[in-house]
Amino acid sequence: MSAAAGIAVVHGNEYQCVVKYSASFAAEQLHSLTNSVSKAMQSMRNLARELLKPGASYTESGLRNRIARWLSRNS
Repeated sequence: MSAAAGIAVVHGNEYQCVVKYSASFAAEQLHSLTNSVSKAMQSMRNLARELLKPGASYTESGLRNRIARWLSRNS
């Protein structure tokens, strides 16, 4: 697996970005992304079940924080 990094301007700020990569690097990144999305979706399915239960009481900000945490995981 190989990748090359370089400085790029993104939205007016300089960031170190992947500018060249191999097929194996791209495959590993795709695998990581699909695993993260799969875990987040499982958590959201569980939340949907919890919300259907009688007496479920959640605040909008609490739900937003919970979902944001699932989507920002770096696993």
